[in-house]
Amino acid sequence: MNRGGHQITTDTALRLLSDRQRREVLRRLTGADEPVTVESLTASLATTATGADTVRLQLVHNHLPKLHDAEVIDYDPEDRTVRRGPGFDAVASLLQAVIPRREDGHEPDQSGSE
Repeated sequence: MNRGGHQITTDTALRLLSDRQRREVLRRLTGADEPVTVESLTASLATTATGADTVRLQLVHNHLPKLHDAEVIDYDPEDRTVRRGPGFDAVASLLQAVIPRREDGHEPDQSGSE
């Protein structure tokens, strides 16, 4: 996959998209003109089942570094901000193609029994 002059393999893109929290990070960045804070991402991803502390730890220690290493995002751990990286467009377009969001904001049921 090559968009915007940045190479990313399809396998890498699919591996990055295999986690729901990483998909949500990419969706949040799609419409963001300014950097998004880790706290803002945490607040939007936290649920009653998965509290904010757990989500923050998962983002900071797992998901954001993986996306950053693949150059999909630029993550600044000191400022605790995230912005689109050079490989963002390629992965975001694949996300939109394979896992479109329903109008109600939820992902389609993967079992095929919507």
